[in-house]
Amino acid sequence: MCWRSRSSSSAGSQRGSPEIADGQLNLFNEAEVEAKRNAPEPCIEVPAHQRRKKQKDHTAELLAKFPHEERLITLPEEERICKRCGTALTSMGKEKIRTEIEFIPAKVKVIDYYRESFQCLACRKEAHFSIEKPAMPQPVIAKSIASPSSVAHVMVQKYHDMRDALPTGTGVERDRHTALACNAGQLGHPAR
Repeated sequence: MCWRSRSSSSAGSQRGSPEIADGQLNLFNEAEVEAKRNAPEPCIEVPAHQRRKKQKDHTAELLAKFPHEERLITLPEEERICKRCGTALTSMGKEKIRTEIEFIPAKVKVIDYYRESFQCLACRKEAHFSIEKPAMPQPVIAKSIASPSSVAHVMVQKYHDMRDALPTGTGVERDRHTALACNAGQLGHPAR
C-alpha cells in the first residue's frame, strides 16, 4: 500500500509500471520488456498418437465358478450412536470394498468384503448429513485378491518346489508330507 502511494506520483506510474532505482534489476516484467509487441503467436503442433485400449479385467470371470461368501464389516452396537446428537444410527446400505480368495487345501472359496454404512436420521432432518463406517481389516497385499491362506499356500508350494529342485545325493529327504530331515546349514553340503 505504501509502495503504491509513493509510485503513483512518479513519472513511471503513467505507463502502469513502478519506477526502478538505478542499479536495481527488474525481475518481474522482463518478459514484457523483451517481447515484440506485434510478433505472431507461435503454433505448436503435437504429433498424433494412439492410446492403448484398457485391458479387460478377467478376475470376475475367473472367480465366477467358485462359491462366494459375503463378510459384512459393521459397527458394533455401542458405536451406532450419532456423535453429534446422540440418536441411534440406522443402516443406509453397504459398499463392496474388495474380493479375496481363500485357499483351503483342495477347496477354493471367494470372499467378498462389504462395509455397512450408517446414518443419523435425526441429523438428516436438520440438514446435517452424518455417516459412520467401520474400519476395514487390512489385506495381506494391498489391491490384491490374496488372503492369508492363499499367500501361505503359495509360500508352501514354493518351499516344496525348491526342495524338489535340489540335486540328488545331498541327503535331503524329499517327502512332500514331512519337513526337511536336515537343518538349513546342511543344505549346501553334500552328504558324507
